[in-house]
Amino acid sequence: MNIDKLDLEPLQKAIRSLKTSIDAYTLDKQNEFIRDSFIKRFEYSYELSHKIVKRYLSIVSPHPNSINQMTFQELIRQAYTKGILENSWDMWKLYKEARNNSSHSYNEDKAITIANDIEIFYSEAIYLLKKLQDYNKNI
Repeated sequence: MNIDKLDLEPLQKAIRSLKTSIDAYTLDKQNEFIRDSFIKRFEYSYELSHKIVKRYLSIVSPHPNSINQMTFQELIRQAYTKGILENSWDMWKLYKEARNNSSHSYNEDKAITIANDIEIFYSEAIYLLKKLQDYNKNI
């Protein structure tokens, strides 16, 4: 395997899992178990997206060590500039807040709000995956 290729399988699985939970949640928004599963799947899809963005930038950067010094905001802006993200910091800030809110305390009202925002992240994750698949095909 070429060292510059990205292993996208974990992200693909996470996105499929997120889609399954979106579908289930859409059918039964009152079910707490489904909502909690939906949020958990968002959390690990978000984390994998962040890690793969960082990995991609490390590969394509002329100064890979500089990527480790970047803030999350800088990473997202750089990835957006490179064309692998559909949205820049304005939306990713919302995803990050949803992620932070989902893991720091459980509050049903917050959980409902987070669940309502996750579908927007799903389209971002699909966009990222497609761009990275294109990258892999072209190297």
